[in-house]
Amino acid sequence: MPSRPNINVLEEYVKAVMYLNKSALAIESELAGYPIQALDFTPEEAVTNRNKLEMYVDNLSHAYGSMDTFIVQVARSYLYVAEASSNSSLALVPLNNTGKELKEALALLARCRIDEALERYSEIELRILNATYQIENAKNALSKVNKATVAENHVSIVDSSQERLQKSLNSLRNATILMEIARKYGSLLKMLCSGNSPGSNNQLSDLLNDASKVKATGPLAPDIMNARNAIIGLVSREGAGQERQINSAQSSSGGQGGGAGYVPPSSDD
Repeated sequence: MPSRPNINVLEEYVKAVMYLNKSALAIESELAGYPIQALDFTPEEAVTNRNKLEMYVDNLSHAYGSMDTFIVQVARSYLYVAEASSNSSLALVPLNNTGKELKEALALLARCRIDEALERYSEIELRILNATYQIENAKNALSKVNKATVAENHVSIVDSSQERLQKSLNSLRNATILMEIARKYGSLLKMLCSGNSPGSNNQLSDLLNDASKVKATGPLAPDIMNARNAIIGLVSREGAGQERQINSAQSSSGGQGGGAGYVPPSSDD
């Protein structure tokens, strides 16, 4: 029961699935740094598809007087697919070439070029936040799809697209967290990169704790891992250097290590 004579609802269902499949794959490819072919549809077409299905669902629910009727449930599931495809298609607009630039920012961070990394990230930060927002909306829409009401040959596409979107979202979130860590601890990182010792062990501990929480996952996993491990390596090297200095001081004082005011331990433990 089409809502209007000019709406072929089965064709719109197929379009929604096709748009979702292609846009989710394009997002993952963009972040992984692979060249992607131009899509054969526009974000505007995906939005139009979503609007048509929304109108169709609205008319169906009024015609049947219930959202529990199977035909309405089918239409609603495909509407959620269309919502996901329109959001993922819109995410590709700010993501255009952003994946490459984000990978460059992470590479600069891994090479201890902190100011350059932060400058590069600042140039694309709003685009990343916009794309992350759209991808999250797409993922949330797909979580509402009742797969029992979707054509069998479409279920696998919905599943694979949902997985791609989740991986891409995780990658963007963790890359963003890592760049925010670099921004927060910029002065400390530059000091460590130059081989100078910071005055506070608390800062080192906080930096190590924050960096260790970053997960290298999704299409940006290698880039995130390199930058995260470089930061952890800097902190670990500094910690090892401080330990050597302590051991050296203890040796020079006959193993007491305390100097004036030193109190020996109460037991061998």
